[in-house]
Amino acid sequence: MEASAVIAYNQSAENFFGSGYTPKDVSSEDYKLLNIFSYKQKYKKGFSLFLLHAGDGFESTVADQKKKLKMRYTTGGRIEWEKDGYYLTLNSYVQYGKTTADQKIIAWYAQPEFKITALKNTTIRIGGEFLSGQNVEDTTNKKFNSFVPLYGVAHRFNGFMDQFTRFPGDTKSGGLLNPYLFIDYKINDKISISENIHYFSSHHNLFNKGEQLDKGLGFENDILFKYQPHKIIGLEAGYSFLIPTEGLEYVKNTVTNKFNQWAYLQITITPEFFKYKKQDN
Repeated sequence: MEASAVIAYNQSAENFFGSGYTPKDVSSEDYKLLNIFSYKQKYKKGFSLFLLHAGDGFESTVADQKKKLKMRYTTGGRIEWEKDGYYLTLNSYVQYGKTTADQKIIAWYAQPEFKITALKNTTIRIGGEFLSGQNVEDTTNKKFNSFVPLYGVAHRFNGFMDQFTRFPGDTKSGGLLNPYLFIDYKINDKISISENIHYFSSHHNLFNKGEQLDKGLGFENDILFKYQPHKIIGLEAGYSFLIPTEGLEYVKNTVTNKFNQWAYLQITITPEFFKYKKQDN
């Protein structure tokens, strides 16, 4: 069993009291107060459980509530099962509390995944990352239903082209549905190839000047080649392309209806200058 607790407090000056730390927008990471509690436990038959509760507080942006702290809470965790080259997990959270504009938060997140490592030289991951959103055309809804991932984890699941990294801004508060397929193939001890496939969609309907758009936000394919000619030298080449939709053009506020592509080449050198091994007497 493992457990940990963290608390952090931010000020915009060295004063213990009296200075503010006002966020720039609803997805800002400029918290004034942060507290985290986590718990991890491994069980028999391949099961494990991870629980997390985080509370981050921001100063209110409401005129008559200045200096008041609005707390956002994120509670949930991950359950995992692994046996004989098969892995199954469900990562799920709920978000509640108040926004800096004093809106009530009711949002959710889920990430199920099934992984197969029992195949020779091949690993397959099938899953999805799903973030709740809201219909911005529904003016009767006074709640904030867009889930905001905490502190920079979007790149891990949402594609190498980083179309969706800041929430709710990158989806116009509509949320995100991201089913994915990851395939890793190891040719030999030195060469491997990976392919990551994503289909992005909005959780809620999108409206542009009253006209309803298709929920689809695009298809992305990321291809990664790795070559390790020596234990201290690594070569990595990546190529990604994105087939966008009219919906993506709307949420990004730009012309994205053209074929998008990106490539990179990286050489990594990690020399070992010194190594010490304690000998037994």
